[in-house]
Amino acid sequence: CGPVVDVVLEVQRRLAATPLRFIHVEIFEGNDPQKGPNAWVQEWRLPTEPWVFVVGADGRIDAKFEGAVGVDELEAAARAAIGG
Repeated sequence: CGPVVDVVLEVQRRLAATPLRFIHVEIFEGNDPQKGPNAWVQEWRLPTEPWVFVVGADGRIDAKFEGAVGVDELEAAARAAIGG
């Protein structure tokens, strides 16, 4: 979802000096709806989109957002995940 991608990009910009890494995964295999959902969507059984996950250094999900998320909300969750 374009608006959520814009939110994530803004948080990435704001936190560029931190050790955070951002990974974008499109819902469809090869970004082609005719190929169906990609393996991650299937494995995690994600019934909708978009999803944003904040994963800590320990590999655990610290926060997750289904649908729309605001810049401040996502930035706060990301900062909490890195302890700041």
